[in-house]
Amino acid sequence: MVPLYVRDFIGFGDIVGESRAVTLFRCAAVLSESLTKFGQAAVINGLLEEVALKSGLETWEVEKQLRDGIARGTKSGGTPCESP
Repeated sequence: MVPLYVRDFIGFGDIVGESRAVTLFRCAAVLSESLTKFGQAAVINGLLEEVALKSGLETWEVEKQLRDGIARGTKSGGTPCESP
């Protein structure tokens, strides 16, 4: 749902030259389309799941923390929240 080039741009931001503006535009467009088409949870999962798994967390823990974090963020109405 979230293309690799978006995750790379967010994670590394190491694109140089004229392609930076084009990549930023493409990232904004695809995230906007994804939010509309798939919903907020799918985009959040798409951005965070792979990194979390690579960090060593178990699949069940990644799924739980993403689910609980999204629920908490939705419940808080966009106000900053601390860890559970």
